Amino acid sequence: MAKDKSDDLTSAAGISKQVLRRVWDDVQNNNLKLINCPDHRFVKVIQDLQIRYMCTECGGDIDSHAHYWYQHGLKHGINSIPHTTKST
Repeated sequence: MAKDKSDDLTSAAGISKQVLRRVWDDVQNNNLKLINCPDHRFVKVIQDLQIRYMCTECGGDIDSHAHYWYQHGLKHGINSIPHTTKST
């Protein structure tokens, strides 16, 4: 029987294929939530001494690095909008 790459991963991580599948499914579900959300609103959540950010709109969550770059992108997006003034 041919060995697949999940055998290497489960062996190295010391987890079963069922746990690996559950983690993979969770990651895919979280990704779908985030992709399909039209307007993220993240709040800080501390889990097991780890800072995460959860979107109150879609329930998706991201780590602090992703949150930093998301906020950085928003800032750059706002700054790239041309500002006009009305003449009176």
